[in-house]
Amino acid sequence: TLVKAFLLRASPDAVPARLTIALGEQLRLSREREVLETRLQKVEDIIRQRKRDRKDLRNLAHHAGNTMEAHLHILEQVNEEDHEEWKAQGAQIAHEFEERASAAKNVSTQDLDRLFDYVAKAADHLQNSEMLKEGLQKAREAAQEASATAEEIHRKDKKAKTMPSSP
Repeated sequence: TLVKAFLLRASPDAVPARLTIALGEQLRLSREREVLETRLQKVEDIIRQRKRDRKDLRNLAHHAGNTMEAHLHILEQVNEEDHEEWKAQGAQIAHEFEERASAAKNVSTQDLDRLFDYVAKAADHLQNSEMLKEGLQKAREAAQEASATAEEIHRKDKKAKTMPSSP
């Protein structure tokens, strides 16, 4: 049991090193949370703007009329404007809405791509961190030391058993 206690004892540097690692991880995660909260706020602002746009369109439809008869009545009132001008305005409005839809889709995709890149970089950084490498090196050294000590104890024990006892 003395050998087990000696071999299995923890390094006095292990607890402070683990504490340092935990504090570093907490700091990194806090920063990441702040970045994600900022992104979330931007997305929520976009959602609120889209809701306002929909409400404005509903009001416009309500005032302009949302039945076929109402539309025909409006068209009859605007006899002066020619057909080509209406087509141009319709095409312009359709183009603007297509651009808005495309921009909203791109914003979401770009944000996800940036987030994925950030996570990949963080994982790579963790794998290549000096602290991790140093910890692994210390663990290897401790294992070698323990192995050497165990071999020496084994040799001494074997030597003591093979030596004749003096009367």
